[in-house]
Amino acid sequence: MGPSISAAVEPIVETFGIDLLEGGSILRSPSTTPAQAVTEDDLGCSADNGRVTRLERAQTRARSLPSTLSLTYYEAQRDYQLGLSHSDVVDQFGTEAKIELPAVVGASEARTLGEDMMARHILRLPPRFITLGPGRQISLTGSPTHWQVQRSTIEGYVAVVELRPVWRTQAALAADPGRALATHDVVAGELSMALVELPDLTGDYTTGSALYLAASAEPAGWKPAPTEVSCGSFMTSSRTANRKAVMGHTVTVIEDDKVEIELIDQEQWLTSCDEDALATGANLALIGEELIQFADAQALGAGRFRLMRLLRGQAASEWAMDSHEIGELFLLVDGQALQPIALPASARGSLVAAYQPATGASATKTLRCRRRRIRSGAPTNAEGSARFAIDA
Repeated sequence: MGPSISAAVEPIVETFGIDLLEGGSILRSPSTTPAQAVTEDDLGCSADNGRVTRLERAQTRARSLPSTLSLTYYEAQRDYQLGLSHSDVVDQFGTEAKIELPAVVGASEARTLGEDMMARHILRLPPRFITLGPGRQISLTGSPTHWQVQRSTIEGYVAVVELRPVWRTQAALAADPGRALATHDVVAGELSMALVELPDLTGDYTTGSALYLAASAEPAGWKPAPTEVSCGSFMTSSRTANRKAVMGHTVTVIEDDKVEIELIDQEQWLTSCDEDALATGANLALIGEELIQFADAQALGAGRFRLMRLLRGQAASEWAMDSHEIGELFLLVDGQALQPIALPASARGSLVAAYQPATGASATKTLRCRRRRIRSGAPTNAEGSARFAIDA
């Protein structure tokens, strides 16, 4: 494809040497008149009596005169993946030409096409050749003898013509297409979503709580998914975060400052941390409606962990400490894995629903009736973790 029909067709015409030439607004066939003979005495003309070589040979692509040519094509032997044929010379330096050939060819044919395009001639001929136009044929001494005019430019009384061989300059060249890079379709895992109300994760605890969308899936095939969020008559479009959330559910209730959880993605991992890390907010997680921090994470296998040395009721969530049950949400609080949802102020106290049309995954959350404003306070517990107070 290309911005015009000419741009789309040109790579095929140029590469394969098809006998079609631009004639104003249409493509035309070359002239059928006999080839015009050019003798050695006709070569090397100059309009200003300057010294000009009789014959210029350049391993170049027509019109751009590079010393290197890269030809991309579709390789049939490699499941139609893109192939690359590279042609250049060691005794000439210049720019690199790139041709994107929208055709299926073999490696040997691609190499031969590239070498053929490098075999171009530029001649400077006397005034009697000024009438030579694209498509005309001329005959030269040497091999090959017959050439077709690709471009003709008049400089003073000198005709400067660019030629290409009428016939291929060489037999097919051997080339190895390489091997196909096998691709495997990955079926996306079942999507799980949750709407959660958390303190503003930007760090500004004076703005109160905000609504976030968390999503996770089984190990394979994760990618962000568009979602529809509605609240009463209000509806907006959103999407899951770019990063998969570390999310799961509880297997036991919180007891003796420990709890067991199971992650949706069994390849995800939870790590332990020290007291200094806890004081900076590490390992902050939501269990049900309570925010906790955990110091120790003991792996039990198959995506299950035992979380120990818990700091309870973080960010003023003490009110949810006594309402836990088995199977409630576990979510590691990570701002990069949570998508904020903007809702009007009238949504307070209303039911918010998120829906993913392609998979049918959904989540609901009833917002608190009043926006809870969180203010930071000095550490109050013996372990030195940061605590927060709340103004309802």
